[in-house]
Amino acid sequence: MLSHADSVAPAVVQHARISGDGVLRARRADYKIGPLFADTEQVAEELLGALVAHYGGTPTLSVASLNGGVKFDETTLISATAVSSGATSAATTYLATAITNSPFRVVGFCDITEATAGTWATGPTTVQGCGGGALTGLSAFEFGQLLTNAAGSRTFGTTYTNTTSRPITVCVYGVTSSPNGYLTLTIGTIPLVVSSQPNNASGVGVSAVIPAGGHISSPPPASL
Repeated sequence: MLSHADSVAPAVVQHARISGDGVLRARRADYKIGPLFADTEQVAEELLGALVAHYGGTPTLSVASLNGGVKFDETTLISATAVSSGATSAATTYLATAITNSPFRVVGFCDITEATAGTWATGPTTVQGCGGGALTGLSAFEFGQLLTNAAGSRTFGTTYTNTTSRPITVCVYGVTSSPNGYLTLTIGTIPLVVSSQPNNASGVGVSAVIPAGGHISSPPPASL
């Protein structure tokens, strides 16, 4: 890799020949990637990952707890807080130096537990290379999401919207007030799930996957 104060230029060498190269150049307020040449799409992705992994010409590593909805599918920009002894939030990404709205590339994954946040005193239990897009599938459903009890803020007959960027699973529970009572879960305008019980005062429950942006409602338990 060639570099000087304000740019880097990595190259991919295969079978004693260069099969791709690219340049990251500093501008007045940000950085620009280009030109980038590659023999194949795979080589281009590897080069792009190497270039995006540089912030100010130096590779930087981030750490985050994947609980709490941190999204690493490489479709957004990343903002990170400077790591310190108080860096314990489950929904925050941390770096040695804070950055705002920076492109990023996932190049690896590890599981690690430290007694003090920001102090690297123990080794990770899992280390693996990921490559670009490796976390996309995991980020799509249940990865980095938390189980939430929303009973205190939800009402039968009210329409709610999944405002997250990923699908979620919704579970609804009620108690019938008459024999043959049932519970309906409506997604959009279509009642998709029905649960019924033959006895009075019986518990009924339904669940379904709600897509990002989807609307959901459930009327009070009724009788047939």
